[in-house]
Amino acid sequence: MKAVLINTTFQLGHHGCTLVDRQLDVLTTQAGLEVCAKLPLHADWQKLAPADFDLVLVNGEGALHHNSKAAWRLAEVPRWASERGRPAFLINSVYEANGPEVAQGVARYRAVFARDELSRRALIEAGIAATVVPDLTLTWEPAVARGTGRLVVVTDSTVQDANTRLHRAALAIGARYLPLMARPPHPAVQAHAEASRWWRYTAKRLAALAAPPGLWRDRWRSLIPGFDDYIAWLAQNAGLIVSGRFHGICIALDLGIPVLGIPSNTWKIEAVLAGAGLQHRLVSDLEELRERLLAKGLEPYLYTSAELHSIAAFRKEALISARSMFRSIFESVTRA
Repeated sequence: MKAVLINTTFQLGHHGCTLVDRQLDVLTTQAGLEVCAKLPLHADWQKLAPADFDLVLVNGEGALHHNSKAAWRLAEVPRWASERGRPAFLINSVYEANGPEVAQGVARYRAVFARDELSRRALIEAGIAATVVPDLTLTWEPAVARGTGRLVVVTDSTVQDANTRLHRAALAIGARYLPLMARPPHPAVQAHAEASRWWRYTAKRLAALAAPPGLWRDRWRSLIPGFDDYIAWLAQNAGLIVSGRFHGICIALDLGIPVLGIPSNTWKIEAVLAGAGLQHRLVSDLEELRERLLAKGLEPYLYTSAELHSIAAFRKEALISARSMFRSIFESVTRA
């Protein structure tokens, strides 16, 4: 059974998006679904989609919030799919603070799968039935074992103010500032419209070599370009991850590395920590955290046995529910 995937994000140059794409490939194949085309959200779907396919999968990720341009675009997919005589399924999605027009579009999906309980409640309040399936990155089983590293690693954030504060905190405590940004795929393996990302990345990396000290320089010089290298470095060196990135939290949970989360542009950080039973690991005051780390080091932030048990249960449920989701999609189209 052939599926067109809309809102593919691996070409963006982000380690979390790379992992989502990998797990999508694995899980759809296991369910008997063949992803025959991966289309960017703002592409011309009519032009790029193949003539022969059976359904549309839409990877919502963090886009459906606050009536954003991306939220409106995601709300348009079911109508486009219906015009092609195909059902559309929204998966792996946040949903927060959208107006009635966006909700009306989302309601046209044959099924909606939210990646957290807060998003499910918001969908229900909008009159849209939804099932919780945690983010697909949480279904991943790393091939590398965690080492004995003790380094504090501080990621970036999609919120500029939070990003500035995270960078400042990393400098203050001598931590490694490590953005989740990655090297986008080479133009040879990207659609023409997306190929410029690789060239912009290359230019910024070169410019960072000569840039004055500061956030911009460190952001572009500190990143680890390849996903597998990034994971191997984290597994070997990180003793604590302080992250303003949703997928930074997820990857830390996958690797078993203690993590603290900084709020982002939606409730996604709060939601994933709550799902894992780690609500208390949300940081509201970076200055206070800096002082505590300087005074007490990592010890207060190491996982307890209860936390490890909760994380394992959360990740097990993520895998079980993701497999069930893709099976249900396959069966829904088969029965129709």
